[in-house]
Amino acid sequence: MAAASAGALAGRRDLCLRPRLLLALLNDCLPLPDDEGAGLGPPRRPADLAYAADAVRAHGLLAEDNAGDPGLREEWRAAVDAWVDRLLGLMDSDREHSCWVGTSFLGLTFQECSDGRFVKSYSDWFQKVLGNMKWYLPLQEKAADLLGLLMKLFPSSVYRHFNKV
Repeated sequence: MAAASAGALAGRRDLCLRPRLLLALLNDCLPLPDDEGAGLGPPRRPADLAYAADAVRAHGLLAEDNAGDPGLREEWRAAVDAWVDRLLGLMDSDREHSCWVGTSFLGLTFQECSDGRFVKSYSDWFQKVLGNMKWYLPLQEKAADLLGLLMKLFPSSVYRHFNKV
């Protein structure tokens, strides 16, 4: 009996559950991009988005720990890839709300992702965010504004990776 309850309590921090939880949040809390959803899916409430952000932070769902099991490592990598693909799809959306949801959650991804993923993907993510900006000012001013905004809103994520880029 004690072993069964210890197993149930240990399951809360079980690494095997994290990829599944991330996929559940992706399907239940984040909106679909325009081309996939076609407006047929239920609109996501701000409470759903806040719940997803809190769960990602609380459980470290984007960290991609180096689990000993190669199957788990692959499942987790695929779940994080699906998360990032959804965010990039939202950023390409014509709807302003979806674009901002994608941009905001990409900022969360900057903070919570593993170092390897950040180093590998940062330039692509930066180009995606830069592509969504209006081109009223020269590119250099916008790039400086964007970098300042990233450092202001997500200082720990930028400084944590500062020497690795």
